[in-house]
Amino acid sequence: MARRGIALACLVAGSASAQTAQYRTIQSFGMGEAVGQKPYADVVSGADGILYGTTLGGGSNSAGTVFKVNRDGTSYATLHTFLTDGVDGQSPGALIQASDGALYGTTSIGGTNRAGTVYKLNGDGGGYRLLHVFGSLTKDGGNPEAGLIEGRDGGLYGTTFFGGSNDMGTVFRLSKDGSNYTILVHLGRSASDGANPDTAVTQGADGALYGTTFFGGTNDAGTVFKVNTNGDSYGVLLTFIKSGGDGQNPDAALMQASNGTLYGTTYSGGASNAGTLFTLDTSGGGYSILRSFKSFGDDARSPLGALVEGKDGMLYGTTYSGGTNGSGVLFKLDRAGTIYSVWRGFGSSGGDGQNPRGGLVLGSDGAFYGTTWNGGQSGLGTVFQIYPPETPEMLGAVVAGTTAQVWFSGVSGYQYQVLRSTNLVDWAVLGNVPMPVSGVWTNVDPGAPRAGAFYRAAWVP
Repeated sequence: MARRGIALACLVAGSASAQTAQYRTIQSFGMGEAVGQKPYADVVSGADGILYGTTLGGGSNSAGTVFKVNRDGTSYATLHTFLTDGVDGQSPGALIQASDGALYGTTSIGGTNRAGTVYKLNGDGGGYRLLHVFGSLTKDGGNPEAGLIEGRDGGLYGTTFFGGSNDMGTVFRLSKDGSNYTILVHLGRSASDGANPDTAVTQGADGALYGTTFFGGTNDAGTVFKVNTNGDSYGVLLTFIKSGGDGQNPDAALMQASNGTLYGTTYSGGASNAGTLFTLDTSGGGYSILRSFKSFGDDARSPLGALVEGKDGMLYGTTYSGGTNGSGVLFKLDRAGTIYSVWRGFGSSGGDGQNPRGGLVLGSDGAFYGTTWNGGQSGLGTVFQIYPPETPEMLGAVVAGTTAQVWFSGVSGYQYQVLRSTNLVDWAVLGNVPMPVSGVWTNVDPGAPRAGAFYRAAWVP
């Protein structure tokens, strides 16, 4: 029986409950040698249900950490503290958990060439080793700002902000044991080419890699590019411009939604120079700005994290600033760009998180998880959990003979459970129902007790 999202109605009258998101801080970073500080990137929800992440600073050497924490906020532990010995990496970015169960990540600096590294470790912190040290090869990439992805071929793919033949960044591949390191693209090959990617690539349904560059293009406002996993058929799909309200400087990875379309954000540009949310297809056509964020009022501003598609088909994301307190927001938008709302603003209390730099991850429990760069009890960042507002709202209940009819509203695409009781203690499950597009479900119970009954609907994670 679901523990969250419950609304109750008696047989002859309905009672309403507001649909509000349930938010809480599950880790507040602070002082101390064993504790990381300033989480810069997303967390990853492991196959074991544990959250894994990194902090850009903190640890005994102030060079960053890898940590884990349970989804309820218990059992926080530092798995690795990066060293300042000139060998280990420093300032880690986002993690991934690959198909072999190990964690893989990058550091933007450190290593013997101070150009960053790729590393691997187990979920218990053991087995740590460097897989690649950037700058160790001629025209090698340098300073990866983003994390990795695991391709469908089992290889690891990533980008570097600097390095390559033109010192404007690269797209690279390597095997999970560190072998077969290959630069697929040397960026900045022409005046119109993209330059300086600081986001991860995304593998599309067609197998190709899609990514963004922060600079470059004919207007030096960034690009969207596409390349095959063997390095063939590289091309710029979109060049951002510096006029007409277009977006500029994409600073988050692209997301391919269930409809096959690519969605992304830009950090700046747009009608108010507060960033945009855009869409385009995999051929580069169909480009459209779905949302131009505002630099005034309580709207979101300056998105830095990648979007995620919820079970309801909505796009969920974060912004670094904006909102009632100016500390960033959680927002959602439908894929057509017509239904937009600020879901929650950060910085609503002294210990609240502030200024999320990473995006959200959808856990198997139905909650979204993320990090904030600032805020928390010590002002050094947080890990947070937020359940979307799937809480059903009971609209009414009527009885005719031995048949009862109960109707309630909820979020389209989410599962709800309908239950009946005569004593508010013992509940019989009448069935699980998917909420239709209309957002309202009518449930008929032909076996309603004549003495009366209570009904409830509960969200099923």
